[in-house]
Amino acid sequence: MLTARDARRLALRAQLLRGRGAGHKAPSLVQMTSLLVGVQYDPMPLIMPNHYMVYWNRITGTGTPFTPNDLDRALYREHTLMEHFGLRRVTSIISAEEFPTYRAAAQLPLGQGWAERARNRVDTAEAQRLLRRIREDGPVKKSDLATDEERRFLYALFWFVPEVVVAKRLPGVFREPELAWGPDAMPHVDFDTQPDMDGAVTELVVKTVAASGACAARHVAFWIGCRVRDVRPYIAQLVDEGLLTSVRVEGRRQELYVRPADLDWAESEESATPHPPPGQVYLLTPLDNLIRDKKWLERVFHYTFRTEYFQVKGMRWHTSVLLGDEIVGFVDPKADRPHREFIIKEVALCRPLDDPGVLAVVTRLQGLAAAHGCTVLRFVDPPGQWATAIEEMGGKKDGEEVTLPVECSQSYEPDGGT
Repeated sequence: MLTARDARRLALRAQLLRGRGAGHKAPSLVQMTSLLVGVQYDPMPLIMPNHYMVYWNRITGTGTPFTPNDLDRALYREHTLMEHFGLRRVTSIISAEEFPTYRAAAQLPLGQGWAERARNRVDTAEAQRLLRRIREDGPVKKSDLATDEERRFLYALFWFVPEVVVAKRLPGVFREPELAWGPDAMPHVDFDTQPDMDGAVTELVVKTVAASGACAARHVAFWIGCRVRDVRPYIAQLVDEGLLTSVRVEGRRQELYVRPADLDWAESEESATPHPPPGQVYLLTPLDNLIRDKKWLERVFHYTFRTEYFQVKGMRWHTSVLLGDEIVGFVDPKADRPHREFIIKEVALCRPLDDPGVLAVVTRLQGLAAAHGCTVLRFVDPPGQWATAIEEMGGKKDGEEVTLPVECSQSYEPDGGT
């Protein structure tokens, strides 16, 4: 039996959100991507897009610097990471070394729902002509094509032909991809090996449980992108083999699964040490690996929010505030890059924070503003306690707004491998 706090601490340990006091440096980008079982690529540009934020939180949280170009270099120059369509039927960043496993496991989610229906596009004569063009003439981007129909075929090829890869991303707000023939663009990536699908899915099931700390079959199915009934046989086999064990959280009826070594850690003295430390802050965007499955999030952290991703007018970009081992609410940020201002449009808290908590969150927001190349952090209408704390930090109040200077020595210009 796990306590609710055990479940949270297992999740934060698994998600690499343990902070400076964890006694270890940040893993490499490749190691981190593998441990997290992929990171969702998302172009939403209100602030630093999700994939950069996932790494920024976890790397800078240990005191190590990170810039978007660190990730772009690994993706589009060194090709130690790569974009792949499969998990949850979205584009994810994965370790290039693990590509054969993801490719094989993707047969399960890509054989269901809209993906199964859309797969027929790659068999059309038009799609095959475009595929020959990519193989014989080199990289193609959307703006090279004359019609919307051709552009749809281009993305279908990336989704369903594993050898079609994102070679680089072009400058601009939404970072248009340039697609290439993988064996030519990434010669060191193994495009020939095709592992057994069952073995690949089994591996991802174990990795998903490990990346969650403890989770139900539904969360595993969510992360892989298939039906719950499809993953249950894999989980049952892993339990029989002793690679997973079932547990329950006190006060909850749902059966969860955890690796035996992680359960041992939860019951050890080490787990009682506060990691992350009480004043450690992470700012998690809506597609962050910890936040992405809101049902799992609510069960483990007793916290949720309404996703407004497709809301055009008045959309809020819920950036959840993890303070210590508790999610205390969210802020709604926006980066005004031309004016070098980082704007906090709203602060919504589950409970009031004490003064050290406010100071920790505002200081972390200053760091995020600096990562965007901004020199001013502006709060539109902060809670009264926050306004006072910000003024004490050197901020200036103007009506309902409070601004705080930011020390910034960098610019925010991801190069996409160009």
